[in-house]
Amino acid sequence: KYKGSEIDERLAKVAEQSAQLTEQSAQLAELSAEVGGYETNVEYIRAYVDNEGKFLWGIKRDGSIEFAKGVPAPIKAMFDGKVDKEVSKSLIHEQVANALSVDGSQEYIELVLDSDGKILSARKPNGEMIHYAKNTFHSINLGEEALNDLQKLLKSNGLSGGTGDWSDKSSLHIAQPYCAVVNFSGIQSMPTSRFADDKAYIEFWDMQGNYFKKRVIANAQGRSSLNHAKKNISIDMCNDEWEGDDTFMLQIGDWVSQDSFHLKAYYNDAFRGMGAVAYKLYNQMMQTRGVEKEYEWKKALIASTITSTSNGAESLADTSMQFSTGARCFPDGFPCIVHLNGEFYGIFSWQLKKHRDNYHQKKNNADHVHLDGIVNYERLFAANGNPSLIKWNPNGSGDEEGFEVRNPKGLYLMDGRKYNSDAGADVRIDPAKEGVGELMDATSQYYDSSNEGHVRSAMVKSHILELSKVFTKINAAKDTYLASSKTEADKQILKNVFETYFDPQNVIDYLIFGDVAKNYDGFGQNWQWFTYDGVKWYIGVYDCDGTFGNWWQLNNTIQAPNTGHQSQNLQNEIIVSFYADELKNRYAELRNAKVLDKQNVVSIMKEWLSRIGGLSVFEQEWERWPDFIKNDSILRFEKWVEESIANMDKLYEFNR
Repeated sequence: KYKGSEIDERLAKVAEQSAQLTEQSAQLAELSAEVGGYETNVEYIRAYVDNEGKFLWGIKRDGSIEFAKGVPAPIKAMFDGKVDKEVSKSLIHEQVANALSVDGSQEYIELVLDSDGKILSARKPNGEMIHYAKNTFHSINLGEEALNDLQKLLKSNGLSGGTGDWSDKSSLHIAQPYCAVVNFSGIQSMPTSRFADDKAYIEFWDMQGNYFKKRVIANAQGRSSLNHAKKNISIDMCNDEWEGDDTFMLQIGDWVSQDSFHLKAYYNDAFRGMGAVAYKLYNQMMQTRGVEKEYEWKKALIASTITSTSNGAESLADTSMQFSTGARCFPDGFPCIVHLNGEFYGIFSWQLKKHRDNYHQKKNNADHVHLDGIVNYERLFAANGNPSLIKWNPNGSGDEEGFEVRNPKGLYLMDGRKYNSDAGADVRIDPAKEGVGELMDATSQYYDSSNEGHVRSAMVKSHILELSKVFTKINAAKDTYLASSKTEADKQILKNVFETYFDPQNVIDYLIFGDVAKNYDGFGQNWQWFTYDGVKWYIGVYDCDGTFGNWWQLNNTIQAPNTGHQSQNLQNEIIVSFYADELKNRYAELRNAKVLDKQNVVSIMKEWLSRIGGLSVFEQEWERWPDFIKNDSILRFEKWVEESIANMDKLYEFNR
């Protein structure tokens, strides 16, 4: 593959790297002679290695014992706690050495040795890799057979450009992959239930040099999409043995750090990413607001006292608000190619979930309320403060299907049971202990004012009851305005009432996005409602696979672009009627910024398709899922976007 001069150049680089390693080895030998080469010994009073040179155990400066990976829990338990001079160090050494014995042991199925025969890592039957003496360097002969060994050694010691195998890390931050490759193992088939809790392994390659293998608890994800042959996958990543107590926190690009993600199948979408494209367009819209107001949590939580010479710190109780956590109040995704036990399984979008962290909410804060499900007039606002008329059950059938309270956590029902939105859907839940229904308040016979969960439940319920009254109050203010002389001052009184409960910019942007993208499924269900003070509510986009003409059923139906507003109910009616100038000006701003522009929208979709990898990957998808019959193309998509924007230009009276 390489010419002679190229080989000489590569060998020269390898020799230079080897010289650097030799120098580091000498330095480490001086620093760690006492412990046989284990790390730099800054944390340990004494550390012990076996005759192979691998770390066994060490006494830290606070007197506690630290063991090498792979030491079984019973061995650790024998020497739990701190040690003193009287402890039999030889006994500990013998027990640990035996536990990690490799020769003839059935505990290990694979060993990786360096060129000197010392152990670099071992693989257990369950797939777990145990790494030894990572900072112990050895000189390497640069023969042809040793080149690959050197490359592996450089990688294992973090000397390959910052990339490598991060399986032993408890947390990780990587750039967003262009397109990742994922392999599930340890299971024979993908989960088909939302509550399967399949114990599996996931291998992740970002195709930029980063890799990790972690245990995951896997479930199917979604509601109507569960009827599809190819289902969404929900994963919770564990550092521990699937207990979920010690989780693997992964931050991807500028996303919020998470230990669980969704892999969306987008089975009713020929592009396998319509929703992800919609989120990226919506994110571009948010960016035009400026850094202080780009996401709804910032509008709610960051004080407007920040100037060029004053940071507003006195009004910021939480310093995390001075830095972006990655929360954006709606999802994002990147393409990933999923395999099952090494065989191609399908094209997916690796996506953020509806987790509280992505909304910058706290799970114990009663003012940080997040509602998900069907939030409309019939389910909530018609109740006008009457809790018995509210549809509290997200798993109800027909007209009884309502919404769930995703945040805060630790809530209770009027009958004293714990609130659990999965009750009625997950057969494993004991209905006598957990359920869905009306939240607890002080009138419940089970209410205990000393119980934090009971108090929190009553506060959350009061916020929801007040929300149910909002449109009665707004409509009363509207009627007062219509009966007035209709001056600007009269209109401002109406606006003041509206802006007590809603943020006009939030509603305007949501409506414009819904109009242009035809987000037909986002006005009544799928939209997320959330508040940070229990009074003013925001809405966020979610589940946008039904956009740009895409239809939810597995057929060839394409919906025509909008010619009018997607929705004029609830808060949208007030915006269209009384914020007409603000609505038109915002649309013009987004058009002039070329965010709402055919070339921009089409380029987002073209990039998505390019990231997946082209026709060859889609051919594998069609072969794996032959029952998928929907035909679509980027040509149709471009014509649809062009027509939609032309229609909206007329509706919003936009002239460039």
